[in-house]
Amino acid sequence: MQETAMRAYKLITAFGSPASNKVRAYLRWRDLPFRETAATALVLKSEVRPRLKNVKVPVLVTPSHETLQDSRLIFDAVEKSEPGEPLSPKYGHHRFAMGLIEAFGDEVLAPAAVYHFWSGNIAAAAGGLGAMVYPGLEPDLQRRYARILSGQLMNALEQRGFSARTARRTRALLQRTIAALETHFQSSRFLLEDRPCSADFSLFGALALLRELLDGSDRTLPDSPNVRRWMADVNAPWDQVGGRYRKAYAVPESLAAVCEVAAGAFLPEALETCGAVTEWAECNPGRINLPARLGKRKIPADEGETVQQLRPATQWVFQRVIAPLHEDLPDAQRRAGEELLGAIGFKRLAEFRPERDVLQEHHEFTVNLKAALPSREESEASREVTGALLKAREGAEATRDLDRMILG
Repeated sequence: MQETAMRAYKLITAFGSPASNKVRAYLRWRDLPFRETAATALVLKSEVRPRLKNVKVPVLVTPSHETLQDSRLIFDAVEKSEPGEPLSPKYGHHRFAMGLIEAFGDEVLAPAAVYHFWSGNIAAAAGGLGAMVYPGLEPDLQRRYARILSGQLMNALEQRGFSARTARRTRALLQRTIAALETHFQSSRFLLEDRPCSADFSLFGALALLRELLDGSDRTLPDSPNVRRWMADVNAPWDQVGGRYRKAYAVPESLAAVCEVAAGAFLPEALETCGAVTEWAECNPGRINLPARLGKRKIPADEGETVQQLRPATQWVFQRVIAPLHEDLPDAQRRAGEELLGAIGFKRLAEFRPERDVLQEHHEFTVNLKAALPSREESEASREVTGALLKAREGAEATRDLDRMILG
C-alpha cells in the first residue's frame, strides 16, 4: 500500500475541461494509481504557477516529480515509463488515422463541445466553475467571479471560431461527428476495433461534456446508443477492456467517414497555420519563441464569414499527425494509406512537409532553428501542395490563463 501511494500520479483537473476528461479516462484505463485535485485558485497559486510558466489544465505530476501539461505529452511520458500494452497501433496508416482523429478531438471537437455545453447551460456551467475555483467564497461571490470567468472563456472560444455567429455550424459539426461515430460503433467496439487508442480518449474527453445530451433529450443531437456504449467502455479499466487493434490493412468505410469529418474540420486550419509559421519566421530571423497568435484566417459563419486565430500549437499537433505518412512503410501499408487519403479528400497530404518545424519546449512553442531549411524548389513544391490541398476542400465543412483551464 505504501509503495502504491509513493508511486501515485497527481492529476489536477478542471470542471468542464475535455482534456481533463481525456487524461482521467486514460489513467483509469491504464489502471494507474492517481490522486485527483481540483484546480482551485489556491491550487493554481501554490502548485501550478510555481512549476509552470502558465496555467493550463490538466496538469500531471509524475511519481518522479516531473510536471506535464499537454495531454499528448502526458500520454507519451506515461507510455514510455509504464509497462503494459501500447496505446498506438502497429500499422502506419492506422497511426495516421489515430493521430488525425485525436487532433480533431483535441483542437476542434473539444472547443465545439465546450461552446455547445456553455451556451446552452451558461448559468449552471459558470456556477460550477466558480464553485470549483473559489470553493471558500459565499455563493454570491462565486457567481460574480463565475460571470468573469464565463466572459473570458466565451472570448477565447470566439477566437477559436466558436461563437453565436457560428452556433448552427457548431451544432452541425457535433451532429455529423456523432452520426459518423454511431455508424462506426455498430460494428466496432472502439475506433480501431477491440481496443482503445489515444483518439478514443480524445473524442471521449469532448463528448463526455455532452454525455447526458446523447440520450436524445437535446434535439440538436441525435440519439446515440452505440456512442453511449462506447463511452462506457472507454471509461473502463484495462482489465475490463482488453482486446487488440485492427489486423486488416484496409480501413473500413465507417472509420474513413470519421476520418473525413476530422480532416475537413482540422486540416485546412493546420495547413494555413504552417504558412503563418513560415511567414513569421521569415519576418523574424533568429527569433525562436513563437507568439501565442500568428494571425487570422477567414472561416464560414452561419451567415457570411468570421475569423479564427491561428496558433502555433496547431502546427505542432499537425506534425505529429503526418509523421507516419513520412515513414518508410511497407508497400501494403503505403497503398492503404494512399487509399485513405483519397477517401478523405486530401490525396496529396503525404507530399506535404512544413517549411519550418515547431517544437514544444518548457511549455512554450518555438521554431526549430537546427532543422535544415528547405531549398527554393522544396518550398515552392510545399506551397503548391498546400494550395492544391486547400482548393480540393473549397466548399467543404470546415483571464487568458483561466480560460485555459477549460480549453487546455
